[in-house]
Amino acid sequence: MTSLANMLGLITKLESPYITVHQERCILVRNGNAQCLRCAEVCTSGCISYDGESLEVSPERCIGCGTCATVCPTCALESHHPSDAALAAACGRSLEALDGVVALGCGTLLDQARGRYDEDAVVRVECLGRVDESLLTGCAAHGAREAVLIHGDCDQCSHRTGRACAETVCATTAALMDAWSEPFVVRL
Repeated sequence: MTSLANMLGLITKLESPYITVHQERCILVRNGNAQCLRCAEVCTSGCISYDGESLEVSPERCIGCGTCATVCPTCALESHHPSDAALAAACGRSLEALDGVVALGCGTLLDQARGRYDEDAVVRVECLGRVDESLLTGCAAHGAREAVLIHGDCDQCSHRTGRACAETVCATTAALMDAWSEPFVVRL
């Protein structure tokens, strides 16, 4: 029983508290000839790697920005910092506090501005790369007329790859809203 407890303890230490990897969903794990490593390319801390058989996340290096989960085309990565449900709930509070607007801000900027904004009105994410199209279109479906993504000096930030991801998500969401003739605006 002790060796089982030790083994379970070791497995827990190898998992990131911020990201769950669903190996069975990863295109590279399922098909070793695939070329996808989008998650590792955008990872702001360099904690994601592929060992030829599985996708690995170094928990001691993972900061939980969630950008990897946003860019994964197969949803092989699931972010927990915050979870999708917690993020959607926080957006609901922002929508209510700002009367039809959802505001999301990068953690670095919001840490610097602590005490100068209503923390229920602005949703904190480690990096805006965590925000995806499903979150924003969900906000529109719940009555938001606008989403504002607030960033700091991304060029000087260690999470700078998240800015490009956020720009792509904003453009894609705008195209979806236009195709659906929805009057929802996304601003970065």
